[in-house]
Amino acid sequence: MEVTSENIDEEINEADKPVFALFWASWCTACKRSEVTVGEIEKERDDVKVVEANVDKNMDIRDKFDIQGVPTFITFNGGEEVERRVGAQGKKQLNKMIDDVVEI
Repeated sequence: MEVTSENIDEEINEADKPVFALFWASWCTACKRSEVTVGEIEKERDDVKVVEANVDKNMDIRDKFDIQGVPTFITFNGGEEVERRVGAQGKKQLNKMIDDVVEI
């Protein structure tokens, strides 16, 4: 699910399960590969809500979440940030992030 400045707070803070977020930019090659992996994860897991935000189109999201590089992956539980990773990640690493937040 792509989120924007208008709905990101609601999607993260009011989620009924942990949230896994990808912050990306259209010019980023690693982001394009990450989108494919995140899409697979979204289809395979129902224990986490998956959201994506384009930080070029939503610069206030970039500032709000202090995104310093893309891709950035953040897990949230109850609206609070649990873990953050910057740069390309493999599916195994991303699933580990999700497993850690789901166990809380």
